[in-house]
Amino acid sequence: GSGTERAWLDYPLTLEESGWQPAFACEAMATEAPSHIDPRPVVLRRIEVKPTHDVAAQMQAIAEGPLDPAMEYAIDTHRPAVVHGHFGPRMLHLAPLLQRGLPCVVSLYGYDASRLLRDVTWLARYRWFAQRGGVFAVLSRHMRDRLIAAGVPESQTRIIHLGVDPEQ
Repeated sequence: GSGTERAWLDYPLTLEESGWQPAFACEAMATEAPSHIDPRPVVLRRIEVKPTHDVAAQMQAIAEGPLDPAMEYAIDTHRPAVVHGHFGPRMLHLAPLLQRGLPCVVSLYGYDASRLLRDVTWLARYRWFAQRGGVFAVLSRHMRDRLIAAGVPESQTRIIHLGVDPEQ
């Protein structure tokens, strides 16, 4: 797999070393994934969305839609304490889980905290997600301030710095 696939795989594997039991949902599993990882990761289906005048209805339809059988299996089997998605558009995959009461977090890294915030449809999707309890993890105060200015409540944001403190 690519370096990016491996990097995303390393995060939950590090959590595993700390006692967590991660389950994976992905578009494709990295080819060098350790053999102890569930050989049946949830393969996320592509969710196509188009700009709409009624984003709330669009998001509600996604949220109330049936769960993919593989996702349903993973939720029933692993009963996650939290579901974490990487990149803003993953909230589309998390919407049905949020609707079913699972705590959901989406990490924003770049375009999803800049370019997507200039799109009124994506802004409305972000607000919908936050209003229903979804949390956004961002890399900096600047990203958090942009989300808040876009209408995402501060209470639904968390800053998680990926940098290293050279003083430590």
